[in-house]
Amino acid sequence: MQVVKTRLRCPEGGIVEVSVLFDGGNGRSFITSSLLESCSCESLGKNGSLFLDLVGLEQGLAQKRKIFSLEIGGLPLELTEFPTMCADMFRAPVAKHIANTFKVDFTEDLSVGRPVKIDILIGLGYYWRLVTSYMKLVVPLV
Repeated sequence: MQVVKTRLRCPEGGIVEVSVLFDGGNGRSFITSSLLESCSCESLGKNGSLFLDLVGLEQGLAQKRKIFSLEIGGLPLELTEFPTMCADMFRAPVAKHIANTFKVDFTEDLSVGRPVKIDILIGLGYYWRLVTSYMKLVVPLV
């Protein structure tokens, strides 16, 4: 799993450490309700519809969730609020040369694994904007 811990500047100016999961298989991006409360974030005034298909239910559930705006690594994000991202997990060690390719202020030594509780999930669209904004063309295209 692509998980990093970084600092997030809250709208009121405070800074909190957060765990971010980059999920290339998800079309949307999410933020936990608890992080929103600790950061005193305000909604954009619009809602997103989520369809939840849960194990054990014969029929899925539709929910309306508030959408919030935050910035990570210079990229403005629209994140849908959700109580919990996923079960707690363990982040495996990452080679330093890989971690250093992103211009994000990591607050931990990524070469050491650790337990993780996800605060923000970055979906495919924002994931590619973050990654490609730091890519450099080395060999000209033919």
